[in-house]
Amino acid sequence: MGKLKALLGQGIVIFDGAIGTEIYRRNFFVNASYEQLCLSAPDTIREIHRSYLEAGAEVLTTNSFNANARRLGRFGLAADTPKINQAAVKLAREVAQDKALVAGSIGPVGDPESAQDRRSRRELLEEQISGLLEADFLIFESLRTLEDLDAALAAMRKFPGVEYMVSFAIDPTAGLHADPLPEFLAEVEKYDGEKPVAIGLNCGGGPESTLSELEKLAGKSPFPVQQRNTLCFRRS
Repeated sequence: MGKLKALLGQGIVIFDGAIGTEIYRRNFFVNASYEQLCLSAPDTIREIHRSYLEAGAEVLTTNSFNANARRLGRFGLAADTPKINQAAVKLAREVAQDKALVAGSIGPVGDPESAQDRRSRRELLEEQISGLLEADFLIFESLRTLEDLDAALAAMRKFPGVEYMVSFAIDPTAGLHADPLPEFLAEVEKYDGEKPVAIGLNCGGGPESTLSELEKLAGKSPFPVQQRNTLCFRRS
């Protein structure tokens, strides 16, 4: 049994909170790569992880949300993709030790920004995942479209036996009839590879607007359900 599945079997699991928000609070501006700080400001990243651990987090999430070559390429850092992801895991592991699990954070890759950007989302995710394999499990965060979800699932085919979870960002302003959760769940359930260990929600409109979506998801999901930055629980 994997580490995440074993921890979920014990009951409620407390995840850490946002990394980017905490970096911004420490006067790093948004026109810089926050992920590159794993190399240039490691003490800051350790401090953030440590504050969450001391607050009771049982899972520390790596500072690697945008650490794929397409996103890093905006800052001229594409070649540093493996190094940044490996450093992100190392920093979280140094703080977590044996007191918390480390989750390798992976955000959406985004669309190509030029005709020269020819690699698929799956290929870019595979490259990032390769740098995060020392984490205890992976978390695909802020998935907003089926294309994002499909790319994540396709990338995981290359890494059998690696625990992972997927987490969706639901837009509360999308309209009363815009409910992508059934589509997301159907897509995961029909996937014929290794299924995610858990499924969840994060970001979107914040904790309050996410609560009703979380309740709906918990009632429909055959997987443990997580609200990122809050908790993870198993259906009864």
